[in-house]
Amino acid sequence: MPLLGKTSKRLTLLCVVITLLALPVLSACAEKSSGWVGTWATSLMAGETGKLPVPLANGTLRQSVHVSLGGKGLRLRLSNAFGTSPLVLKGVHVALATQAGSIVPATDSQLFFGGRAEVSIPPGANFVSDPISFDLPNQADLAISLLFDKLPHTLTGHGGSRTHSYFQAGDHLSAPALPEAAKFVHWCFIKGIDVIPENPEAAAIIALGDSITDGYGTTTDTNQRWPDELIRRLQQRQDLAPLGLLNVSIGGNRLLREGNGPSALARLERDVLTQSGARWLIVFIGINDIGTRLDARKKGGTFEVQQTTQPYADGNYRSIGVADLAHAIRSDRPHRADGNLALHVL
Repeated sequence: MPLLGKTSKRLTLLCVVITLLALPVLSACAEKSSGWVGTWATSLMAGETGKLPVPLANGTLRQSVHVSLGGKGLRLRLSNAFGTSPLVLKGVHVALATQAGSIVPATDSQLFFGGRAEVSIPPGANFVSDPISFDLPNQADLAISLLFDKLPHTLTGHGGSRTHSYFQAGDHLSAPALPEAAKFVHWCFIKGIDVIPENPEAAAIIALGDSITDGYGTTTDTNQRWPDELIRRLQQRQDLAPLGLLNVSIGGNRLLREGNGPSALARLERDVLTQSGARWLIVFIGINDIGTRLDARKKGGTFEVQQTTQPYADGNYRSIGVADLAHAIRSDRPHRADGNLALHVL
């Protein structure tokens, strides 16, 4: 008996179609008039601070992110979205990163929040730093140093960072290196970075997906996810305006139902529509929806989203995630003659 029946083959084919579609995200959330464009982002999930390899209280956590688009100024997005108590930081610094938690000292810059160095982020809240002047090149590694005062029990972070973070007890916000630091692979409380590009035509692409897009199987600290390679290639094109890429994927994530983290549909508002300067959305997700269905069938169980996945087999695009994503985008954007949002293939 073949491994995949007719329905499953249709599911697989449709998953491939979803992979190739790019939806233009030209919403009012794009902040085109403000000049801000996203250069780096991640999708956040709930965790437990006590399960990290080291306690983060009263110490400095230095996290490195690989930005896509450069600019002459930046602002940092922090999040306590899943916290049940305030996240209190005594200070936040950014600097160009080198290796193993070290920074370029001349680039070390302090961030402020409403003019204050210390910031208290309430449970469920996201904060954006005051903008600063900062010469950030394309494809740079940026170190974000957080000095903790009080931590919520529930961690807001991203476990699939594929990048080492470094923690050392005490205040080391401006330290050139952290020789006694403990390291682990996780991003904590950082949500995104926006820049002011020199070219006003600059824009961002969003990649919304699962582990394939999040970088599963790539080597830690090498930035070899396929979106990393895509933006490097696009930035080599002389006929394109400057582009950034925001990877908001989660390993084990599903399109229609909660899997590892909230579903892609549930994440649409926070991870897509709130991004600065975003013009395009790449949707590459669905394999975990298919896999859990097949696994349930093999074990003789029921599949919890049988009814919601049946439209896949019927070819009814209006009942699946792509259509829902399209309808969620602002109605004043390019549409076809039939009233549906135009789809563009990258």
